[in-house]
Amino acid sequence: MRHLLFSDVDGTMLDADTYRWDEALPGIECARRYGVPIIFNTSKTEQETRLLGETLGINAPFSIENGGAVYVPPGTFDDGEKEGLIPFGAPYPVIRAALDELASSFRFQGMSDMSEKEVEAACGLPAGAMAAARERRFTEPLVWRDEPERLDEFAEQLRSHGLNLKRGDRFVHVMGTTDKRVALEHLVPRYRRQYPEVASVALGNGPNDLGMMDAADIAVVINNPGGRNIQYPGARVPEGTGPAAWSRAVQALLEG
Repeated sequence: MRHLLFSDVDGTMLDADTYRWDEALPGIECARRYGVPIIFNTSKTEQETRLLGETLGINAPFSIENGGAVYVPPGTFDDGEKEGLIPFGAPYPVIRAALDELASSFRFQGMSDMSEKEVEAACGLPAGAMAAARERRFTEPLVWRDEPERLDEFAEQLRSHGLNLKRGDRFVHVMGTTDKRVALEHLVPRYRRQYPEVASVALGNGPNDLGMMDAADIAVVINNPGGRNIQYPGARVPEGTGPAAWSRAVQALLEG
């Protein structure tokens, strides 16, 4: 094992519009061939992430809801530390209570307040995936309906409640004082007890991926269709967009 692949999911491993992973399969097979774990680091819920792992045949630790928790499958490490779901974020009822208080001052709509049609319009999820996406435990995704310049004021008010705001591809995410870098900071030391020379790689396409890039040895920026690309100094930027670019990056890292 030479690398640990900490990967965002939507718009990175999965197509931003269709949520298909076909173009990521060459990279997934390459990682499997070299025995390199693909560690999902996503805004998705635990149920969504488990279903994706089962579908793609990926059985590794993963991080959910923008660093809200890390899941370590039993037997992954022999270090006596915690296994299973390890929470890092604020509980969902705390987040909802703060949002209910701020709803009179700002205009926004949380995913939990949306109808199925509104969720489908906001993120393009098929009807069968909506229930899993709504099973939030550590974050609330919002559609911002207020003036764009008021978002900073909203973020400041959230901080007074001990909460943070992260911008993703489709939503802004309200959460506790955590982010995606938590998965790296928790998991990398555990892997290095077994594989001292392993290098951590962060692959992502959105502003909420910058924290994990800061914590990684290697940063890979995946560009988005139509632009709106993030910038990260020194990052590798493979040709193309979405899962096709993700595959190229993984193959270049592991085979180059």
